[in-house]
Amino acid sequence: MDREFGNYMQNGAHPTILNLLLIAALLLGPFVSLAARPELVLAGPAEEPVAQTGSGGLELKCHLEPQGWVNAGFSIPGRLETMLVSVGDKVQAGQELAYLSNPEQFQAAIAAAELGVVLAQNNLNQLRDRANHELALAEQALAQANKAVEIATWQLESTMHPYSQRDIDQAYANQMLAKKQVDQLRKDLKKAEKLVSDTRSFIWRFVKRKLVKQQVLFLQAEVANAEARYQDAVQKYKDRQKPPDPIDVAMAEANLEAAQAQADKARQDRDRLADGPDPDELARLEAELQSAQAQLEVARSASQTASLNAPIAGQVVEIQVKEKEWASPGQTVLVIADLDHWLVQCDELTQEEIVALQSDQSVEVRLDAMPELSLPGTVTQLGLSYREVRDENRFQAKIDLPEAPPTLRWGMTARIVLP
Repeated sequence: MDREFGNYMQNGAHPTILNLLLIAALLLGPFVSLAARPELVLAGPAEEPVAQTGSGGLELKCHLEPQGWVNAGFSIPGRLETMLVSVGDKVQAGQELAYLSNPEQFQAAIAAAELGVVLAQNNLNQLRDRANHELALAEQALAQANKAVEIATWQLESTMHPYSQRDIDQAYANQMLAKKQVDQLRKDLKKAEKLVSDTRSFIWRFVKRKLVKQQVLFLQAEVANAEARYQDAVQKYKDRQKPPDPIDVAMAEANLEAAQAQADKARQDRDRLADGPDPDELARLEAELQSAQAQLEVARSASQTASLNAPIAGQVVEIQVKEKEWASPGQTVLVIADLDHWLVQCDELTQEEIVALQSDQSVEVRLDAMPELSLPGTVTQLGLSYREVRDENRFQAKIDLPEAPPTLRWGMTARIVLP
């Protein structure tokens, strides 16, 4: 039959049948390819073949990463003296991992900086103590100067107005009393002398002459004392009536002015010291203390940077610098990762794949190294920006993996199966 059909065509049969067959093939072609097209499967790189799960769900190709990891290194250059850990060791946050050579040099620098801080602080304390002591002396000097002013003021008042009218009256009364006493003693003495001179008086019958003579001597002494007291009272009364002496007043005024000037100076000194130490000197010593403290911080920071401590708790997964090798600032010396907590990192999701994920969505995680194992996961982070990969926009996502067997390794490939 084929031969006959071929002969038929070769013999110039009418081309209508052939044209109809070609048109039918063109019309039916799209329907055939559409029916045979498989369901959309999301894969990692664009050039990789599309994957399809057995259940018909979507599948994303990703890899494992620890939830926390860090590249640890020194911030200063130096030769690595000692490495205190090995790959696989578990470390705690803050644990010393390695240190550079010459640690004694850093300790000496710290000791010198600490001494500088102590000396600067002592100088500042001495300045403040000296200021307090000087203020106390100024307060004492001001009190003494004020007392001197009071005394000089009293002396001037006494010189200008030595006695009040009351004092004058009292002096006059004392003078009159002394005069009365003198007059009375003189009368008594005169009677006694007259009696002694009268030898015929009948009194001698009753009194011994010797006793009367003794009485005369006693009265004479009393009269002399009374006359002296009278003269003193008279002089005091006269003195209280005299006007102030101009020379004494001038001297008293000069003493008062000198005392007042000394008090003013003492008050100025007190007021100046009351504000504390000299501002310029205080600022200079405070700046020296701050500089010393900064040097101490620099020395301590240098000592700390010479010692490499673990930034996080985890496990040493890689050592890139060996002992006696040179370490540059910022160079990774070792890598620490938290291998007890894992996540699935998807770095190159297409825009169709990223929109297929939702935050807090439950997914199924399958590891290529352990195809028989299926782990539950939860979408914890969806990238909001993109990065260009092979001229295409790619997005990131992270899936938390709460249940992780100890056999997991960093970088294992995983597939996220969406329902």
